[in-house]
Amino acid sequence: MSFIIREKWVWIIIGACIVAGVVPWLVIWLILEMPGVLGAFFVWTIIFSWGIVAGYEDWLMDKKKRGKLASSLD
Repeated sequence: MSFIIREKWVWIIIGACIVAGVVPWLVIWLILEMPGVLGAFFVWTIIFSWGIVAGYEDWLMDKKKRGKLASSLD
C-alpha cells in the first residue's frame, strides 16, 4: 500500500482536489473584501461571463447536431 503514496498521479489528484475546494472560497472572500461597487462589478462580470460561455456551449452542441442531421440526410 505504501507504493501508492510514492505515485505522482496520486499527489496531482490530491492537489487538484484541494485547489478545487480552496479557490472558490478565496474568490468569494476576495469579492466580499472589495468595496461595494467593485465587488458588485466582479459579481456581474462573473454572471455575464457564465451566460456567454453557456450560450456558446449550446451553440456548439446545436451546430454539431445540425451537422450530424445534414450528413445523415445525404
